[in-house]
Amino acid sequence: MPGMQGATATIDSAEDTTVYMVTYTDTETDDTVENHKWLTEEELGEEEQDSSQFWRARTVEEVQADVSQYDTLEELQNYEVVGGDTLWAISQSTNFSVDDLTEAFNIKNADLIFANYTLENQPSLEDSYENQIISESKKTRDMDNMGDMKHDESGEITEGLEGAENPMYEVGESVILKHGHMPGMEGAEATVSGVFATTAYEVSFNPTNGGEREENHRWVIHEEISESTKGAFEPGEEVTLEANHMEGMEGATAIIDDAVTTNVYMVDYQPTDGGAVVRNHKWFVEEELAQ
Repeated sequence: MPGMQGATATIDSAEDTTVYMVTYTDTETDDTVENHKWLTEEELGEEEQDSSQFWRARTVEEVQADVSQYDTLEELQNYEVVGGDTLWAISQSTNFSVDDLTEAFNIKNADLIFANYTLENQPSLEDSYENQIISESKKTRDMDNMGDMKHDESGEITEGLEGAENPMYEVGESVILKHGHMPGMEGAEATVSGVFATTAYEVSFNPTNGGEREENHRWVIHEEISESTKGAFEPGEEVTLEANHMEGMEGATAIIDDAVTTNVYMVDYQPTDGGAVVRNHKWFVEEELAQ
């Protein structure tokens, strides 16, 4: 809190306890406060005392059981930090001071070490954050390689696209999204806002903005391809994309991986991760929807 650092204090009481570092949403400002220190068990309700949600400092006894086998700094460098470890506890469990550890392993912040890294390979806070962003980006790409999706909520329909006759799901019907093109999508409740008859393509391409290659991207429809007047395309053919579902897509040269003559759906849905309602998302095929 403001004015705390450097202040002279008097100890009023002391107790041996487990302390928790927490991330929470402020009930007044709705802001997220990350890694707040400290709360004791008595300050938490039963539902919050879940070890999977909160960081808990491990005791010296717990750490000592893991590091007692290391007699030298050279050996200790291979110790993989466990969630809840602190340099202070490691120091108390070995013959090395905190200063010895920070100097030997080039640790910038003695109050912050990262689990799942060895002491020798501790990242900086900036590197850890960057790795987290990369990891999250990869996770998003892995969900059918959809990359940085763009939401065009206008509902504008490509010229030449015709409405479907007798589709499985009519406009206005409620459906469940069985397939997750992006986070918060799989399992979400949705409403059909449009249904059209076309050929849907799975494509691979190098984005025009220099991003990583997208493999097996679903879906681009026939009317979103520059050469659409030539008729349906076969797997292996090269085409130019006019769709702008994601950054770097429009104008990219793509290879057709698969082609399906089907009805495609445009939907409004409420993401399962609590995000805002997404309107007129394109595209789903019938196999990706359920009731």
